[in-house]
This record gives sequence, C-alpha cells and structure tokens, in this order.
Amino acid sequence: SGNVMNGYLRKLTEYGPLTIGSHLAARMRTKLFTSYWQTKKSPPALPYSFLGLWVTITKNHFLDVIFLDNDFHQSLPLEATHASRITDANNAARNCFSILGSGKRCFSARAIPWQHDFKCTNGNQQTNWNRKPGTEHTAPFYRDIIIGSPVHLADNDYAPDIKVPWELARLQHIFSLGCAYQNPAAPAADRAAYAATFERHVTDWIDKNRFLYGAGWVCPMDVGIRALNLIWGTHFFHAAPSIPHSFWKQLTTSLYQHALYLENNWEKTLKPHNHYLANLIGYLYLARLFESIPRFRKKLSWCWHEIIRELNR
Repeated sequence: SGNVMNGYLRKLTEYGPLTIGSHLAARMRTKLFTSYWQTKKSPPALPYSFLGLWVTITKNHFLDVIFLDNDFHQSLPLEATHASRITDANNAARNCFSILGSGKRCFSARAIPWQHDFKCTNGNQQTNWNRKPGTEHTAPFYRDIIIGSPVHLADNDYAPDIKVPWELARLQHIFSLGCAYQNPAAPAADRAAYAATFERHVTDWIDKNRFLYGAGWVCPMDVGIRALNLIWGTHFFHAAPSIPHSFWKQLTTSLYQHALYLENNWEKTLKPHNHYLANLIGYLYLARLFESIPRFRKKLSWCWHEIIRELNR
C-alpha cells in the first residue's frame, strides 16, 4: 500500500541506503542459515585439525593482557570483589545459583535446569520454548520458539520466564570459578573442585543444549555473552591437569558453533542497540581466539571497527 511504501521511503531517507542494505542483508542471511540448519540432523563439526588449533589457542595470551590491566578490574561492578567471587565459585561448585531474584537454589550435579525457569514451582512449565520438563532434547528449533506464557494460566499463577534459563545459560559463574582457581592461596582440593565444576557444567550444558535447539540459542546477545565466558574459562583452566583433551575438543567445537551462529544471527537494528553490541563483543573474543584461522583473522579488524561505529552512533 501507499502508506507502507511511504514508510520505507522515510526510513531510506533517514538512515541511508548503506544502512538499510546492511540491515536487509543481515535478515536475509539469518533466513538462509535457518532454512539450511533446520533440516540438518547433526550439528556442524569442527572443520579444522583440533590438535593444531589447540596448540595455537593455548599459546594465545590475549586475555592475560586484559586480566592484568588495572582498568579492566576497575571497570568491574563494585560488588565483584575477590571475596564475592570466591563465594560465587563455592556456590557454583555445589551447583547453587541465584538468578533474577530467585535466592540461592541448589541442584544435583546432572540436573541443572538449563531449559527451565526454576523459579516456577506451580507446574506451569508447558511452554513453546520448553515442552517437557526433564527432557531437554525435545526443545524446539530456536527460530520456532515463541516467547509467551502457557495456555490456561490462572490470574494468580506465576508465568514461566524464559529470561531465567537465558541468564543461567550465559554461564556467568565461569569467571568466578576461574578467578578462584587462579588464586595462589586456594587449597589444592578447592582448586581441583573449581576445575571439575567448570568441566562438569560446560559438558552438561553442551550435551543438553543441542546446537540451535532450545532457549539457550534464541537470543544472539546471550550466545555472545556465553561465548565470552567460555573463552575466559579456556583461559583460566586450559592447563588444569584433571581436564582431558576430549573435553577441550568438545568445547572448541562448541565455540566454533557459537561463532557460526553469531555470523548468521546479527541483531542489527536501524538504531543503536545493546544486543548488537553484545553480539560483536562476543564475536571479537571468538575471532581473537581463532585468529590462527585466516577467515577469523580477516574478521578481527572488521569486528573492531564495527564496535567503534556502533558506540559512536
């Protein structure tokens, strides 16, 4: 209709053809990616030699520079003290989490509710994004998920909130685990427990959150944040003697999948948006981690300039 066409022309005039074209290209890329992977029965394998890649990853010390920078530590929230990180690490080692006002909730080692809102205690877990509690493998394809409340929900019932599994799936506790592990004053038994927790939680999350299926893959911002936290975990724990090479191969493959996902699911908007910025920062970490691979090395400069451009919009 004429009104729709006038709307398009206004946007074209306001933002310019390059911005509009980039926005439309990102949307088309997501559609093509979705149609391709929705028909695949297996997630993408790592298309590079793991052993050669792992050697370069363990020699890539870019996070050392960040972690030793005083500006980095001063930019952390005031409540992120050394003592608070130790407390968070000890809670994580006991599979205890406090998410979005839930208070501390603890779970058995292999029963962390990655796909569920554990704040919901009234049985109303039958949602589009989580069909059957306790059976994460039945989670729907990420583009088919409609965020909403279950049908027949009573007015005074608590509606399951997808932000709870989103927050849990960011794996934000990995940074605290890593800081506690690196603490030279920590007893050997505690350091071993932190390393074991990191391995256990990451393995459990990957096993129960198949590539592109379930709540953990719906929001690209959360995928970017999770990738960043997993890379910090790699930095802190890569020399842990108790963690086998098989785990690192599984994690490296998952990080490659995170990069593939972000490349095809940019949350581009016509106005500045914190989601797109989170996508870019997560991808910058991934490109830096995989910079021995030519295609990621080429992306580093683009990603950095895109972050600066987005901050200046």
